[in-house]
Amino acid sequence: MLDADGQHFTRNIPDVVALVLNGEADLVIGARFIKQNGDIPFYRKTGLKVFNFLTNLFSEQQVTDSQSGFRALGGKALQYIDFASEGFNVESDMIEHFSKNGLVIKEVPLNVRYDVPHTHEKHPVIHGAGLLSSLITLITYRRPLIAFSIPGFILFIVGMVFGSLAFAEYYITSKFSFVYTLIGGVLLILGLLLFISGLILNTIMVLMKKEAKVS
Repeated sequence: MLDADGQHFTRNIPDVVALVLNGEADLVIGARFIKQNGDIPFYRKTGLKVFNFLTNLFSEQQVTDSQSGFRALGGKALQYIDFASEGFNVESDMIEHFSKNGLVIKEVPLNVRYDVPHTHEKHPVIHGAGLLSSLITLITYRRPLIAFSIPGFILFIVGMVFGSLAFAEYYITSKFSFVYTLIGGVLLILGLLLFISGLILNTIMVLMKKEAKVS
């Protein structure tokens, strides 16, 4: 697989397919960040780092270029092309699906060029927002503890801080701070709800996985 807009160099094909042909990997990704690549625009590097972090988070796979379209798939990987994906999310969805099924994923370094006309049919902001939304949705579904419980715990702690400030002000002045009390109360309730929701969703997900294995 490689993008059809001229960004990739066909001379890199032997490097990308080598690990598949040697039986060392089921999916090989041509990565742009393994070696220094000054041709990648700064905004792309920044966005890709965010997407890499989110993809690695929900897929439990460590890759440096989750959005690279230059890939080689082995015979085993072709047997698992049965996942649903829409639009430009296929790169992340493929990594998550293959990782979940125990396939070996590796990367090799390559260069790309961005001085080609019409490199993308979507505006970078629109494309990035859509991809980010999809990744967050997957993380919410796959990792409810990370998506709900951890933010809930943080909000709860912040609420405790505001509550302590309100109590301290009352202790000193005998007057409650309406602002501190309101913010603290809202954060405590919201944090507790998110924390409990994450625990419940995680329990449901674990039970569903066990049921799927039994069936």
